[in-house]
Amino acid sequence: MKIKHEKKQEIFRVAARLLKEYGYDGTTYQMIADALGISKSIIAYHFKSKPLLVSYIFEEYVKEIDAYIKANITDGFNTYLYYCILHICLYREILKNNRNKELFFHKDFFKLWLEEKLVTIENYFQDIADEFNIDLTKDDIRINAVINQGAKISLFNEYIRNPGFITEHKLCYTIAYMIGILSRLDESTILRNLMRANDFIENHAYPKIDMLN
Repeated sequence: MKIKHEKKQEIFRVAARLLKEYGYDGTTYQMIADALGISKSIIAYHFKSKPLLVSYIFEEYVKEIDAYIKANITDGFNTYLYYCILHICLYREILKNNRNKELFFHKDFFKLWLEEKLVTIENYFQDIADEFNIDLTKDDIRINAVINQGAKISLFNEYIRNPGFITEHKLCYTIAYMIGILSRLDESTILRNLMRANDFIENHAYPKIDMLN
């Protein structure tokens, strides 16, 4: 298992370097295989598709944010506040440069999240519903996850078209705000936690996506 994990991490590091240099569409499994001196089948064994490989980069970063939040956690923390901090940090990094934007908002990547990884988004809403005693059915949670993903794409497209209207700051906070609205939290709870998230981030240096910056 350790050898498999080490090989996966090696593939991950080389792939991230190539993605950084050539972008999503310009990076192929053959390029990664050639750089490592291995066959494409070995890469496919660890990452069945290129969207899954890109997803792994961001999932590893989310683990870093999770550790950052838990290392600096204070009294009175709640699940919605946690997801506010996580999403604001994540999207700050995604919007930092065109390469990160291309990777995260690529049509293949969003197709993956809508078809195979939607359960991750559903878990956000289930966690918040459980903590705040909100009555959401499984269907409600699935619909919220789909709306959430579709709205992110629409917000990003508008951000690209009209950056003067939707700034990076506004996009990050709108995504966190939207999670609260879809979770049926009241306005005061949402705004209070957004303020706390901002204070938390400003007072603690959050991690960067080292692989892509």
